[in-house]
Amino acid sequence: MGMILASNDENNIMGFLKVSLFFLVLVGLNPDLNSIRVVWWGIILFAIVNMLIVIVKKDLPVVNQFFIWMLAFFFWSTLSYFWSIYFAITFEILKSLLINLVVFWLLSCVIVTEVDIYSLFRIIVYATTLNGIYILYKIDVDLLRTTQIGADMLGESWNGNAIGVMMAFGVLISLLLMNKEEGRYKKIGYIFIIALSTLIVILTGSRKALFFVVFGYVTFTGLSSKSNRIMMMAKIIIIMALAYQLIMNIPIFYNILGVRLEGLFAIVTGVGSVDSSTELRIEYIDYGISWFMDKPIIGYGVDNYRVLLYRAIGKGTYSHNNYIELLVGVGLIGTIIYYYAFGYVLVNAIKLLKISKEPMIYLIMVIIVAILISQYGFVTYYDFFVNLIICISFIVVRTKLKDNIRWL
Repeated sequence: MGMILASNDENNIMGFLKVSLFFLVLVGLNPDLNSIRVVWWGIILFAIVNMLIVIVKKDLPVVNQFFIWMLAFFFWSTLSYFWSIYFAITFEILKSLLINLVVFWLLSCVIVTEVDIYSLFRIIVYATTLNGIYILYKIDVDLLRTTQIGADMLGESWNGNAIGVMMAFGVLISLLLMNKEEGRYKKIGYIFIIALSTLIVILTGSRKALFFVVFGYVTFTGLSSKSNRIMMMAKIIIIMALAYQLIMNIPIFYNILGVRLEGLFAIVTGVGSVDSSTELRIEYIDYGISWFMDKPIIGYGVDNYRVLLYRAIGKGTYSHNNYIELLVGVGLIGTIIYYYAFGYVLVNAIKLLKISKEPMIYLIMVIIVAILISQYGFVTYYDFFVNLIICISFIVVRTKLKDNIRWL
Protein backbone atom coordinates (compact mmCIF):
# COMPACT_ATOMS: atom_id res chain seq x y z
CA MET A 1 0.00 0.00 0.00
CA GLY A 2 2.83 2.37 0.87
CA MET A 3 4.49 1.71 -2.50
CA ILE A 4 1.23 2.46 -4.36
CA LEU A 5 0.82 5.74 -2.50
CA ALA A 6 4.43 6.64 -3.22
CA SER A 7 3.95 5.85 -6.90
CA ASN A 8 0.79 7.98 -7.08
CA ASP A 9 2.59 10.82 -5.36
CA GLU A 10 5.44 10.65 -7.89
CA ASN A 11 2.99 10.57 -10.81
CA ASN A 12 1.24 13.67 -9.45
CA ILE A 13 4.56 15.49 -9.09
CA MET A 14 5.61 14.63 -12.66
CA GLY A 15 2.13 15.57 -13.91
CA PHE A 16 2.39 19.03 -12.34
CA LEU A 17 5.88 19.37 -13.82
CA LYS A 18 4.65 18.62 -17.36
CA VAL A 19 1.74 21.04 -17.00
CA SER A 20 4.02 23.80 -15.70
CA LEU A 21 6.55 23.25 -18.52
CA PHE A 22 3.79 23.31 -21.13
CA PHE A 23 2.52 26.68 -19.90
CA LEU A 24 6.08 27.96 -19.58
CA VAL A 25 6.76 27.25 -23.26
CA LEU A 26 3.29 28.33 -24.42
CA VAL A 27 3.39 31.69 -22.63
CA GLY A 28 7.13 32.21 -23.17
CA LEU A 29 6.56 32.12 -26.94
CA ASN A 30 3.44 34.31 -26.97
CA PRO A 31 4.12 38.07 -26.51
CA ASP A 32 0.43 38.80 -25.90
CA LEU A 33 0.54 36.49 -22.86
CA ASN A 34 4.05 37.13 -21.51
CA SER A 35 3.52 40.89 -21.75
CA ILE A 36 0.94 40.45 -18.96
CA ARG A 37 3.52 40.48 -16.20
CA VAL A 38 1.32 38.85 -13.56
CA VAL A 39 0.68 35.92 -15.89
CA TRP A 40 4.30 35.59 -17.02
CA TRP A 41 5.85 35.80 -13.56
CA GLY A 42 3.19 33.48 -12.19
CA ILE A 43 4.00 30.87 -14.85
CA ILE A 44 7.74 31.21 -14.20
CA LEU A 45 7.24 30.81 -10.45
CA PHE A 46 4.93 27.82 -10.99
CA ALA A 47 7.51 26.11 -13.20
CA ILE A 48 10.44 26.88 -10.87
CA VAL A 49 8.59 25.55 -7.82
CA ASN A 50 7.63 22.33 -9.61
CA MET A 51 11.17 21.79 -10.90
CA LEU A 52 12.62 22.37 -7.43
CA ILE A 53 10.17 19.84 -5.94
CA VAL A 54 11.25 17.22 -8.50
CA ILE A 55 14.94 17.95 -7.84
CA VAL A 56 14.49 17.58 -4.07
CA LYS A 57 12.21 14.52 -4.27
CA LYS A 58 14.50 12.66 -6.65
CA ASP A 59 17.73 14.03 -5.16
CA LEU A 60 18.95 15.10 -8.61
CA PRO A 61 22.37 16.70 -9.18
CA VAL A 62 22.22 20.44 -9.82
CA VAL A 63 25.64 21.14 -11.32
CA ASN A 64 26.16 20.22 -14.96
CA GLN A 65 27.92 21.46 -18.10
CA PHE A 66 24.94 23.52 -19.22
CA PHE A 67 24.67 25.34 -15.89
CA ILE A 68 28.42 26.08 -15.84
CA TRP A 69 28.22 27.52 -19.37
CA MET A 70 25.16 29.69 -18.68
CA LEU A 71 26.63 30.91 -15.40
CA ALA A 72 29.92 31.83 -17.10
CA PHE A 73 28.16 33.81 -19.84
CA PHE A 74 25.87 35.54 -17.34
CA PHE A 75 28.84 36.37 -15.09
CA TRP A 76 30.79 37.98 -17.95
CA SER A 77 27.69 39.84 -19.20
CA THR A 78 27.16 41.14 -15.66
CA LEU A 79 30.77 42.30 -15.47
CA SER A 80 30.22 44.25 -18.69
CA TYR A 81 27.73 46.39 -16.76
CA PHE A 82 30.67 48.15 -15.12
CA TRP A 83 32.09 49.39 -18.44
CA SER A 84 28.75 49.73 -20.20
CA ILE A 85 28.04 52.91 -22.16
CA TYR A 86 24.42 52.98 -21.03
CA PHE A 87 23.79 51.16 -17.74
CA ALA A 88 19.97 51.02 -17.97
CA ILE A 89 19.99 49.06 -21.25
CA THR A 90 22.55 46.60 -19.93
CA PHE A 91 20.54 46.11 -16.74
CA GLU A 92 17.37 45.30 -18.71
CA ILE A 93 19.02 42.59 -20.80
CA LEU A 94 20.68 41.15 -17.69
CA LYS A 95 17.22 40.53 -16.22
CA SER A 96 16.32 38.43 -19.28
CA LEU A 97 19.60 36.54 -19.07
CA LEU A 98 19.01 35.84 -15.36
CA ILE A 99 15.52 34.43 -16.03
CA ASN A 100 16.96 32.20 -18.74
CA LEU A 101 19.76 31.08 -16.42
CA VAL A 102 17.44 30.04 -13.57
CA VAL A 103 14.66 28.46 -15.65
CA PHE A 104 16.83 26.50 -18.05
CA TRP A 105 19.34 25.47 -15.40
CA LEU A 106 16.54 23.83 -13.42
CA LEU A 107 15.13 22.33 -16.62
CA SER A 108 18.53 20.79 -17.38
CA CYS A 109 18.38 19.11 -13.96
CA VAL A 110 14.87 17.60 -14.16
CA ILE A 111 15.05 16.22 -17.72
CA VAL A 112 17.10 13.10 -17.14
CA THR A 113 16.09 10.21 -19.42
CA GLU A 114 15.29 9.77 -23.11
CA VAL A 115 11.61 9.43 -22.16
CA ASP A 116 11.82 12.85 -20.47
CA ILE A 117 13.40 14.35 -23.58
CA TYR A 118 10.66 13.07 -25.87
CA SER A 119 8.01 14.34 -23.44
CA LEU A 120 9.61 17.78 -23.58
CA PHE A 121 9.74 17.65 -27.39
CA ARG A 122 5.99 16.89 -27.46
CA ILE A 123 5.31 19.78 -25.09
CA ILE A 124 7.21 22.13 -27.42
CA VAL A 125 5.32 20.93 -30.50
CA TYR A 126 1.93 21.26 -28.78
CA ALA A 127 2.79 24.75 -27.49
CA THR A 128 4.07 26.02 -30.85
CA THR A 129 1.04 24.57 -32.65
CA LEU A 130 -1.41 26.26 -30.28
CA ASN A 131 0.45 29.54 -30.73
CA GLY A 132 0.29 29.03 -34.50
CA ILE A 133 -3.49 28.53 -34.36
CA TYR A 134 -3.76 31.63 -32.16
CA ILE A 135 -1.78 33.65 -34.72
CA LEU A 136 -3.96 32.51 -37.62
CA TYR A 137 -7.08 33.33 -35.61
CA LYS A 138 -5.81 36.82 -34.81
CA ILE A 139 -4.59 37.97 -38.24
CA ASP A 140 -6.62 39.93 -40.79
CA VAL A 141 -6.83 37.64 -43.83
CA ASP A 142 -7.43 40.58 -46.20
CA LEU A 143 -4.03 42.07 -45.26
CA LEU A 144 -2.17 38.86 -46.15
CA ARG A 145 -2.09 39.87 -49.81
CA THR A 146 0.46 42.58 -49.07
CA THR A 147 1.57 42.26 -45.43
CA GLN A 148 3.71 39.67 -43.65
CA ILE A 149 2.61 38.09 -40.39
CA GLY A 150 4.43 40.14 -37.77
CA ALA A 151 4.26 43.44 -35.92
CA ASP A 152 2.03 45.16 -38.51
CA MET A 153 -0.66 42.51 -38.06
CA LEU A 154 -0.30 41.30 -34.51
CA GLY A 155 1.15 44.26 -32.61
CA GLU A 156 4.60 45.69 -31.90
CA SER A 157 5.60 42.89 -29.52
CA TRP A 158 5.30 40.27 -32.27
CA ASN A 159 8.38 39.82 -34.46
CA GLY A 160 7.95 38.08 -37.82
CA ASN A 161 11.34 36.37 -37.63
CA ALA A 162 10.67 35.12 -34.10
CA ILE A 163 7.27 33.74 -35.16
CA GLY A 164 8.81 32.05 -38.18
CA VAL A 165 11.68 30.49 -36.25
CA MET A 166 9.29 29.27 -33.54
CA MET A 167 7.18 27.49 -36.16
CA ALA A 168 10.29 26.19 -37.95
CA PHE A 169 11.49 24.56 -34.72
CA GLY A 170 8.04 22.99 -34.44
CA VAL A 171 8.46 21.53 -37.94
CA LEU A 172 11.88 20.01 -37.21
CA ILE A 173 10.89 18.50 -33.87
CA SER A 174 7.69 17.13 -35.45
CA LEU A 175 9.84 15.36 -38.04
CA LEU A 176 11.67 13.56 -35.23
CA LEU A 177 8.45 12.65 -33.40
CA MET A 178 6.80 11.45 -36.62
CA ASN A 179 9.89 9.34 -37.29
CA LYS A 180 9.46 7.73 -33.86
CA GLU A 181 5.68 7.14 -33.97
CA GLU A 182 4.26 3.83 -35.19
CA GLY A 183 0.54 4.69 -35.24
CA ARG A 184 -0.93 5.97 -38.52
CA TYR A 185 -3.20 8.58 -36.93
CA LYS A 186 -0.39 10.06 -34.85
CA LYS A 187 1.76 10.33 -37.97
CA ILE A 188 -1.11 12.10 -39.76
CA GLY A 189 -1.37 14.47 -36.80
CA TYR A 190 2.30 15.41 -37.10
CA ILE A 191 1.93 15.87 -40.88
CA PHE A 192 -0.89 18.34 -40.17
CA ILE A 193 1.30 20.20 -37.65
CA ILE A 194 4.20 20.34 -40.14
CA ALA A 195 1.91 21.68 -42.89
CA LEU A 196 0.33 24.30 -40.61
CA SER A 197 3.70 25.43 -39.23
CA THR A 198 5.28 25.64 -42.70
CA LEU A 199 2.37 27.74 -43.95
CA ILE A 200 2.89 30.23 -41.12
CA VAL A 201 6.66 30.28 -41.84
CA ILE A 202 5.92 31.29 -45.44
CA LEU A 203 3.37 33.92 -44.39
CA THR A 204 5.88 35.59 -42.04
CA GLY A 205 8.17 36.24 -45.01
CA SER A 206 11.11 35.26 -42.81
CA ARG A 207 14.03 34.02 -44.90
CA LYS A 208 15.76 32.75 -41.77
CA ALA A 209 12.74 30.66 -40.78
CA LEU A 210 12.41 29.30 -44.32
CA PHE A 211 16.09 28.40 -44.21
CA PHE A 212 15.50 26.54 -40.93
CA VAL A 213 12.71 24.50 -42.51
CA VAL A 214 14.49 23.74 -45.79
CA PHE A 215 17.95 23.09 -44.34
CA GLY A 216 16.51 21.16 -41.40
CA TYR A 217 14.20 19.02 -43.52
CA VAL A 218 16.85 18.19 -46.13
CA THR A 219 19.70 17.43 -43.75
CA PHE A 220 17.70 15.64 -41.04
CA THR A 221 15.71 13.53 -43.50
CA GLY A 222 18.78 12.76 -45.58
CA LEU A 223 20.96 11.80 -42.62
CA SER A 224 18.44 9.90 -40.53
CA SER A 225 16.60 8.04 -43.30
CA LYS A 226 17.11 4.28 -43.46
CA SER A 227 15.69 4.01 -46.98
CA ASN A 228 17.55 4.39 -50.30
CA ARG A 229 19.48 7.67 -50.06
CA ILE A 230 19.27 8.42 -53.79
CA MET A 231 15.49 7.99 -53.84
CA MET A 232 15.18 10.04 -50.67
CA MET A 233 17.21 12.94 -52.10
CA ALA A 234 15.21 12.81 -55.33
CA LYS A 235 11.98 13.12 -53.31
CA ILE A 236 13.42 16.01 -51.31
CA ILE A 237 14.47 17.85 -54.49
CA ILE A 238 11.00 17.41 -56.01
CA ILE A 239 9.31 18.71 -52.83
CA MET A 240 11.64 21.73 -52.67
CA ALA A 241 11.18 22.53 -56.36
CA LEU A 242 7.40 22.34 -55.97
CA ALA A 243 7.49 24.56 -52.85
CA TYR A 244 9.68 27.11 -54.67
CA GLN A 245 7.27 27.25 -57.61
CA LEU A 246 4.33 27.76 -55.26
CA ILE A 247 6.10 30.61 -53.44
CA MET A 248 7.18 32.36 -56.64
CA ASN A 249 3.91 31.92 -58.58
CA ILE A 250 1.10 32.28 -56.04
CA PRO A 251 0.66 36.07 -55.57
CA ILE A 252 -0.01 35.99 -51.81
CA PHE A 253 3.18 33.94 -51.18
CA TYR A 254 5.25 35.90 -53.71
CA ASN A 255 4.33 39.31 -52.25
CA ILE A 256 5.24 38.16 -48.74
CA LEU A 257 8.27 35.91 -49.27
CA GLY A 258 9.10 35.59 -52.97
CA VAL A 259 10.25 39.21 -53.30
CA ARG A 260 12.54 38.80 -50.28
CA LEU A 261 14.00 35.61 -51.74
CA GLU A 262 14.81 37.47 -54.96
CA GLY A 263 16.66 40.08 -52.91
CA LEU A 264 18.63 37.34 -51.17
CA PHE A 265 19.54 35.69 -54.47
CA ALA A 266 20.70 39.07 -55.76
CA ILE A 267 23.35 39.22 -53.01
CA VAL A 268 24.65 35.76 -53.92
CA THR A 269 24.50 36.03 -57.71
CA GLY A 270 25.01 39.76 -58.24
CA VAL A 271 22.00 39.75 -60.58
CA GLY A 272 18.97 41.86 -59.73
CA SER A 273 18.40 44.39 -56.97
CA VAL A 274 19.07 43.86 -53.29
CA ASP A 275 16.11 44.76 -51.06
CA SER A 276 16.48 47.73 -48.71
CA SER A 277 16.20 45.54 -45.60
CA THR A 278 19.24 43.50 -46.61
CA GLU A 279 21.24 46.61 -47.55
CA LEU A 280 20.50 48.12 -44.15
CA ARG A 281 21.63 44.97 -42.32
CA ILE A 282 24.90 44.93 -44.27
CA GLU A 283 25.43 48.53 -43.15
CA TYR A 284 24.78 47.52 -39.52
CA ILE A 285 27.43 44.80 -39.81
CA ASP A 286 29.98 47.28 -41.18
CA TYR A 287 29.34 49.63 -38.26
CA GLY A 288 29.68 46.74 -35.81
CA ILE A 289 33.01 45.56 -37.23
CA SER A 290 34.50 49.03 -36.91
CA TRP A 291 33.35 49.36 -33.28
CA PHE A 292 34.63 45.90 -32.42
CA MET A 293 38.06 46.74 -33.85
CA ASP A 294 38.22 49.77 -31.54
CA LYS A 295 37.46 47.72 -28.40
CA PRO A 296 37.88 44.02 -29.23
CA ILE A 297 38.55 42.29 -25.90
CA ILE A 298 35.78 43.35 -23.52
CA GLY A 299 33.34 45.28 -25.72
CA TYR A 300 31.09 48.18 -24.79
CA GLY A 301 28.64 46.41 -22.47
CA VAL A 302 26.01 43.80 -23.30
CA ASP A 303 23.24 45.13 -25.60
CA ASN A 304 25.07 48.43 -26.14
CA TYR A 305 25.31 48.05 -29.92
CA ARG A 306 22.02 49.96 -30.13
CA VAL A 307 23.53 52.87 -28.17
CA LEU A 308 26.49 53.15 -30.54
CA LEU A 309 24.18 52.95 -33.56
CA TYR A 310 21.95 55.68 -32.15
CA ARG A 311 24.98 57.92 -31.73
CA ALA A 312 26.05 57.18 -35.31
CA ILE A 313 22.79 57.46 -37.27
CA GLY A 314 20.12 58.53 -34.77
CA LYS A 315 18.43 55.13 -34.78
CA GLY A 316 18.79 52.83 -31.78
CA THR A 317 18.28 49.18 -32.70
CA TYR A 318 20.13 45.89 -32.44
CA SER A 319 22.56 44.70 -35.13
CA HIS A 320 20.40 41.86 -36.57
CA ASN A 321 23.55 39.71 -36.39
CA ASN A 322 24.33 37.63 -33.29
CA TYR A 323 28.08 37.57 -33.95
CA ILE A 324 28.33 41.34 -34.30
CA GLU A 325 25.97 41.90 -31.36
CA LEU A 326 28.18 39.82 -29.05
CA LEU A 327 31.52 41.08 -30.34
CA VAL A 328 30.43 44.69 -29.82
CA GLY A 329 28.59 44.05 -26.55
CA VAL A 330 30.76 41.58 -24.61
CA GLY A 331 33.89 41.51 -26.76
CA LEU A 332 35.96 38.55 -27.85
CA ILE A 333 35.96 37.02 -24.35
CA GLY A 334 32.17 36.98 -24.02
CA THR A 335 31.72 35.76 -27.59
CA ILE A 336 34.07 32.81 -27.04
CA ILE A 337 32.24 31.91 -23.82
CA TYR A 338 28.88 32.00 -25.63
CA TYR A 339 29.94 29.91 -28.61
CA TYR A 340 31.61 27.31 -26.41
CA ALA A 341 28.12 25.81 -26.02
CA PHE A 342 27.75 25.19 -29.74
CA GLY A 343 31.21 23.66 -29.99
CA TYR A 344 30.56 21.42 -26.98
CA VAL A 345 27.31 20.08 -28.42
CA LEU A 346 28.67 19.51 -31.94
CA VAL A 347 31.91 17.83 -30.85
CA ASN A 348 30.12 15.44 -28.51
CA ALA A 349 27.32 14.77 -31.00
CA ILE A 350 29.92 13.70 -33.57
CA LYS A 351 31.44 11.36 -30.96
CA LEU A 352 28.02 9.87 -30.31
CA LEU A 353 27.30 9.30 -34.00
CA LYS A 354 30.36 7.04 -34.15
CA ILE A 355 28.60 4.84 -31.58
CA SER A 356 24.95 5.11 -32.59
CA LYS A 357 23.19 6.71 -35.59
CA GLU A 358 20.19 7.93 -33.59
CA PRO A 359 17.74 10.42 -35.18
CA MET A 360 17.69 12.52 -31.99
CA ILE A 361 21.43 13.16 -32.28
CA TYR A 362 21.08 14.09 -35.95
CA LEU A 363 18.29 16.50 -35.01
CA ILE A 364 20.28 18.46 -32.44
CA MET A 365 23.26 18.65 -34.82
CA VAL A 366 21.04 19.97 -37.62
CA ILE A 367 19.35 22.52 -35.36
CA ILE A 368 22.62 23.75 -33.81
CA VAL A 369 24.22 24.18 -37.25
CA ALA A 370 21.08 25.93 -38.54
CA ILE A 371 21.16 28.32 -35.57
CA LEU A 372 24.84 29.09 -36.21
CA ILE A 373 24.13 29.92 -39.86
CA SER A 374 20.96 31.91 -39.18
CA GLN A 375 22.68 34.00 -36.50
CA TYR A 376 24.29 35.93 -39.35
CA GLY A 377 20.92 37.69 -39.61
CA PHE A 378 19.32 37.02 -36.22
CA VAL A 379 20.17 37.98 -32.62
CA THR A 380 19.47 34.99 -30.36
CA TYR A 381 21.77 35.07 -27.33
CA TYR A 382 18.90 36.14 -25.04
CA ASP A 383 16.08 34.48 -27.01
CA PHE A 384 13.83 32.23 -24.90
CA PHE A 385 13.30 29.55 -27.52
CA VAL A 386 16.90 29.36 -28.74
CA ASN A 387 18.12 29.01 -25.16
CA LEU A 388 15.54 26.26 -24.65
CA ILE A 389 16.89 24.43 -27.70
CA ILE A 390 20.50 24.80 -26.52
CA CYS A 391 19.45 23.44 -23.12
CA ILE A 392 17.81 20.40 -24.74
CA SER A 393 20.92 19.85 -26.87
CA PHE A 394 23.10 19.70 -23.75
CA ILE A 395 20.63 17.28 -22.15
CA VAL A 396 20.61 14.99 -25.21
CA VAL A 397 24.41 14.92 -25.30
CA ARG A 398 24.65 14.25 -21.55
CA THR A 399 22.00 11.51 -21.61
CA LYS A 400 23.45 9.73 -24.63
CA LEU A 401 27.01 9.97 -23.36
CA LYS A 402 25.98 8.41 -20.05
CA ASP A 403 24.20 5.63 -21.92
CA ASN A 404 27.10 4.87 -24.23
CA ILE A 405 30.30 5.93 -22.48
CA ARG A 406 30.61 4.44 -19.03
CA TRP A 407 33.57 6.55 -17.95
CA LEU A 408 31.60 9.81 -18.07
